[in-house]
Amino acid sequence: MREWKEEIDYKGNILDKKLVGILNDDNRPVEKVHLGLIYHFVGESPEISVKETEHIKGELVDLKKLGAYMKDIPGWAPIVYKDYLLKI
Repeated sequence: MREWKEEIDYKGNILDKKLVGILNDDNRPVEKVHLGLIYHFVGESPEISVKETEHIKGELVDLKKLGAYMKDIPGWAPIVYKDYLLKI
């Protein structure tokens, strides 16, 4: 939750959260020194934004349309999409 509060501005309550996996990917320098914990959050509001907009950006996207975004994104997101999000 520390990372969530540090990175995300969410206007609502978290209704459910669960750990769904652990990710280890050594393809880029930053991933070589980090281990990812993948959580699934369910909230009551679509009011969410990224705090560190100078480094990253984010928006809510319908799960059915998310695949189109994965083509040009490096790192963990395509792995989580392929191995988890496509199966829910």
